Amino acid sequence: MNKLLPELQDLIPITQERVTFSDCGFNKPFNQLSFEVKLKVINDIVRQSMLFDSYPDPSCDTEQLIGDCHTVALASIEYMNYLGIGTNYRYVMCGPRPFDPEDIVSRHGAVLVDDEHGNTYFYDATPLVGYGYGKVAPLTQDMVYCSYEKIEGESFKFLHLIRDFLYQKSCNAVKEKDIPQYLEVLNGALNYSVLNGYLAFCYEELASIIKSENNNLLKSELETKAYTLNPYSHCNPNYTLKKQEKESLKLQQIETWKDELSVLTQNNSDWQKQLQLAQNIMGEFKTIDNHYEVIFDVEGCNKSISSLTPRFF
Repeated sequence: MNKLLPELQDLIPITQERVTFSDCGFNKPFNQLSFEVKLKVINDIVRQSMLFDSYPDPSCDTEQLIGDCHTVALASIEYMNYLGIGTNYRYVMCGPRPFDPEDIVSRHGAVLVDDEHGNTYFYDATPLVGYGYGKVAPLTQDMVYCSYEKIEGESFKFLHLIRDFLYQKSCNAVKEKDIPQYLEVLNGALNYSVLNGYLAFCYEELASIIKSENNNLLKSELETKAYTLNPYSHCNPNYTLKKQEKESLKLQQIETWKDELSVLTQNNSDWQKQLQLAQNIMGEFKTIDNHYEVIFDVEGCNKSISSLTPRFF
């Protein structure tokens, strides 16, 4: 188990002396909680223990708890297993959200886990503010995403290699001469359509490295691969139109959420749902216009306020 996460005996319930978080549901010994509440407690603990990094080092991200949605999915499965909670853990790649265009491809990872009765729960401890992050729900009640595909075996190995490439790229360690070795990995991963979102992004990233004119044909081929796998790639000649289509659907969904939030605030009811809706709204607004995001400098690095966790402080 990750040493940054508490042992079972350290999971102390919220008592009268600790009333600040009395509405969390963790008001009796951990082993006496319902399965869903146990998952929510674990989700909160892992989220608060994480530092977000878009391009973590996959060789040590779960150990250091510094990473992205995939880091947190793998760390959570390890933690659940250690605590003896749930069965049939599935590390999954998520499909489109209900309000996304049908042809969109995702790079988002999460967890599916079953209780002792075989009921499946969606679990996502991604330490960001936005749609679905921090969500725990029975799959029959809230799909969150339209589909899920398990990552295992060869697809797991390829995803690890892909994430390592993106980490190396973020460190400026990938040079134009290195393209053939990374291209071999990406082309091998084409057998796994579940990785298309990542593959499209990686082809796009490889193309951006090419500066020499004698590689212009290769650059064009990589860009074509990128938007063939993902029509919403920046390499797509019709990118602006595709972006407008996607944003139009988001804005429709935002209006639906705003109407729902307005009813709840007027009735002063279900504050947890109010918070979820507010986070959904702001999270999607930020993807449309990044001016909604607050960025500040921390020792020379830009940090977004949406990615801050208690561990950061």
